[in-house]
Amino acid sequence: ADTAASGREIIVPAGIYFLGQSTTIQNRIRFEGTLVMPDEAILSLTRNFDLPAYIDAFGDSELAFRKAYQALLNNADHVTLDLAGRKIALRAPVDMAAAVGNRSTYNQRHVITNGQFSVFPTPDFDTEVVTSQATYAPESDTRRLSNVVNVASIPVGALVEGNGVGREVYVTDRDIPAGRLTLSQPLFDAAGTQVFTFRRFRYMLDFSGFADISRMVISEVDFQCGGTCSAVLLPPQGSANHFRDCFFTRPKDRGITSHGEGDQAVRPHF
Repeated sequence: ADTAASGREIIVPAGIYFLGQSTTIQNRIRFEGTLVMPDEAILSLTRNFDLPAYIDAFGDSELAFRKAYQALLNNADHVTLDLAGRKIALRAPVDMAAAVGNRSTYNQRHVITNGQFSVFPTPDFDTEVVTSQATYAPESDTRRLSNVVNVASIPVGALVEGNGVGREVYVTDRDIPAGRLTLSQPLFDAAGTQVFTFRRFRYMLDFSGFADISRMVISEVDFQCGGTCSAVLLPPQGSANHFRDCFFTRPKDRGITSHGEGDQAVRPHF
């Protein structure tokens, strides 16, 4: 159909259609029916790449955003994802790396613009809290907790709390066989063995699954947290990321943060 269209618009009639592999459409396309695709399959809409087209294609704004973001990072012709003023109501945090599925880094300029995220207050947004005993030996490694009890239960991205920890220290990595955690910052005065508390906040957009995201622009986006969740968790590494003309309304715990050094590269414009 795409080949035969020759510049004309393709109309997908009412119904549910399965696409089993990645598909690129070169002509404009209008969906009256909806699509079902595997998570790893990419839908690239070359002529009308915007969120409304993906909402029409998949029938759900949350799924549409994930598939559109996947296409943004997998097609050189896509630079800007225009949300076109639409509201995306989230039932759970969006794991941005899982949405893309095939990349751990992305360093090309890419833009998400002109829309709003809101949330349904579901248990998926509840903060996960774990307590565990661990040892901090700064003479060996200032960014490591060792002999961590039940280390597999402690999520990457969790805020570390305890005597002598200091502010804003996060878990950046874990070695389950060795019973060790890697920290984003050295602890202040916590040498020895004690019980720590680990709090994993839930974010609307969670980039923690990426190793590095750079040159990302989020522009004119309203994050309506409503006291239910946090807004954006950046990856542990990144450079030249840019938030411009955005609103962060009633974040529960954090607006923008990183469990590594990704927030050191953020350029906020107010």
